[in-house]
Amino acid sequence: MLVVGMWYTHPEQVLCSSFRYSFSGGWLVISPLVNYGLGHISGAGLHPWQHIYLIAGASTFLWGIALWWLFPETPQQAPGFDEYERSLLLERIKANNAGSENHNFKVHYVRKAFSNYQFWGLILLSITTCTGGGVVNTFSSIVLNGMGFTNFQSLLLNLSNGGMAFLCILGSGYIVGGWWNLSVSVRAGRIIGFYLINCFSSGWVQCIGLGISNVAGNTKKSVYAAGTFVGYSVGNIVGPLVFDAKYAPRYKESFIGIMVCFRVSFFITLCLRAALARENTKRQSKYGDPELSDGLEDLTDRENMSFRYNL
Repeated sequence: MLVVGMWYTHPEQVLCSSFRYSFSGGWLVISPLVNYGLGHISGAGLHPWQHIYLIAGASTFLWGIALWWLFPETPQQAPGFDEYERSLLLERIKANNAGSENHNFKVHYVRKAFSNYQFWGLILLSITTCTGGGVVNTFSSIVLNGMGFTNFQSLLLNLSNGGMAFLCILGSGYIVGGWWNLSVSVRAGRIIGFYLINCFSSGWVQCIGLGISNVAGNTKKSVYAAGTFVGYSVGNIVGPLVFDAKYAPRYKESFIGIMVCFRVSFFITLCLRAALARENTKRQSKYGDPELSDGLEDLTDRENMSFRYNL
């Protein structure tokens, strides 16, 4: 989140985050087959699932080290640009009025973040939108098995989950239709409904966008980024807990719980938008059009009156 905020303007940040995060869905098209193969590795006194976690964890760790050495710390240090182009990069992000990178950790900015309704609204929004993630990531095979499919058929059907996540994240919206009292025997409709849970990814990307473009001050941005991913983690913990074995095989009550979470996230989004729009109107009437004189200063969105929230 912090890297996107350093490189891109506010209008570009959500699209960039969507493009970047969509590859997590694209990988889900491949990973079930990879995991199926890794699950058949034997030896070394390890269980199949341990091989999967060891290989995935080691790959992630090594790639993190590669990024540490290869990825530029700031746009001004990126190779391939001359001095004039680097100055243009700086002018671009100056228009955000969100400050530039600052390595000084300011404790009072942390307190300001914790006292801000936007911070807590963002955490709740992350939790409610990501509750569905626990379903897709953890219980997808179990739910599909409950529909009468074999383990291998469930694996193949799970490939579509990744494709749906990829499309939902990149797409600007989605169409939701519902058929009440759908017969248990009509498995196609139930599978489509299950795939539509992947639309939670679109909401999660918007949480990332809110945490990037609607806060200023490097320390405060860091706190918002941490809070967003705490909400993501909590949501992925809550999702599986909703799917108790007593609700098998249809898991009707579990899906009702997921839908309630999504409705709550919709309500929180409307409340946040109304509050931020009111703040923009208040600043515009009191201070006039925003200026860029403090665009690169390490000021929070509450200190820089030229900062405008993106709706």
